[in-house]
Amino acid sequence: MPTIKIKNLEKYYPGENGEMTHALTDINMEIRDGEFVCIVGPSGCGKSTLLEIVAGLLEHTAGEVLLDDVPVKGTSRDIGVVFQDASLYPWRTIKKNIAFGMDIAKVPKDERVKRGLSQELPEYQYASFLVQSADKLSNGEPVDLSPYVPKTVTKEMEEDFFTILKERRSVREFTDQEVPDEIIDKVLEAGLWAAHGCNVQSIKYVVVREKNEPGLFKGSDVPGGPVHLVILQDMRCYKANSFTPVRNQLLDAGAAGQNIVLAAHAAGLEGVWLTFPNQEFSDRLRKKFELPDYIRMVTYVDVGYGDQTPHPPLRSSVEDAVLAKY
Repeated sequence: MPTIKIKNLEKYYPGENGEMTHALTDINMEIRDGEFVCIVGPSGCGKSTLLEIVAGLLEHTAGEVLLDDVPVKGTSRDIGVVFQDASLYPWRTIKKNIAFGMDIAKVPKDERVKRGLSQELPEYQYASFLVQSADKLSNGEPVDLSPYVPKTVTKEMEEDFFTILKERRSVREFTDQEVPDEIIDKVLEAGLWAAHGCNVQSIKYVVVREKNEPGLFKGSDVPGGPVHLVILQDMRCYKANSFTPVRNQLLDAGAAGQNIVLAAHAAGLEGVWLTFPNQEFSDRLRKKFELPDYIRMVTYVDVGYGDQTPHPPLRSSVEDAVLAKY
């Protein structure tokens, strides 16, 4: 038995001078259960109009549309629609847009969790995608949410997630205790010893204490009162070494960052090596520091006295970390 029947369907629109425009004329069709049907034709021939009528979104002028022998009269929860354009609500979050159908159907929270729409557990696999989508949505841009596929969260996954989260936070939270300038200078000196012998003067710094510029590093996601050590490169140092690969140039800055973290640890501090989260963040810092074009911003390290009370470090012991000795 056909699932969808279209009989003598017609759709008219009032046109200029009182004349009627025929969008659809005498359309007859039967679509059986399980069939995959494509409706093709030039732009403006009525393809979208036909689909909107079948979905109950648009009233037809004459004829009838039957779904399992029941006339289609208006929208129904039994009919799903995928629109050609983005149809999202900018005042709702990405997850709330995805869950809109469940809101309408009043699906209980337990059932949502089973379908992978838990609100308690962030899905790190899609974190960057969701943040970018939220930015586009807030700016009124169209968003394609099809790459986002919520997954069911098991108890084991939840435990693994919070273990990783606590481990991550154990070196990313700082107290407000001020780090003396002489310790910061020692830490910075360690970074200067990291660059390759021919590029020893390429590494430069900007030092920012959080208390002196609150909010400047907004978006770095590091609580407390750290000292931000921005690692820069004077690109003029590489002009005489044009044969130096870009990866080697970046390794100079990377090695400096690693030395800074190790020196901070040796001085009784905690250090976390970070990257600039987006271009807007980098541009904000460059403007604030009034950096010339030949200075490249590479990365930054936050150092300070760690606050490990809520999340003790979960580092492995040396015995556990060494897999083999020869």
